[in-house]
Amino acid sequence: MGLRITRTRASAVAVLASLFAVVVGCGSVPRKAERVDADAIRSVTVGMSQQEVRAILGPPLKVEPWGTGTVLVRYAVPGWLRRSPSLWIAFDHGAVSVVHATVYPVIADERAVYGAATHHELYEAAEFEAAFRR
Repeated sequence: MGLRITRTRASAVAVLASLFAVVVGCGSVPRKAERVDADAIRSVTVGMSQQEVRAILGPPLKVEPWGTGTVLVRYAVPGWLRRSPSLWIAFDHGAVSVVHATVYPVIADERAVYGAATHHELYEAAEFEAAFRR
């Protein structure tokens, strides 16, 4: 009987470990393009082309159409880890119109740490540098 309980426990642990691996593998780990750091993000300016941005930040992680003539390009995708960074850049008709960087804490809503846009002043929070270290 004792051996059967041990096998049952071992099976339960194996099932839980498998479920954990599936959850962790389903996008919960933050990802950041290789060349993304605070200095590189600051180098991206409103009006740049996608080619100019790619030369600075490297290949994006994801490109998504967003309405007519607009594309969102993601260079950092948040996960479930503490202080997980996010970076997306909007291109309107091929030119940068918005650069938006946020941090996702474990418990709370996202917090903007950097922003540049066509019709807004540049914004940079004190924690921006730490959020986007290489």
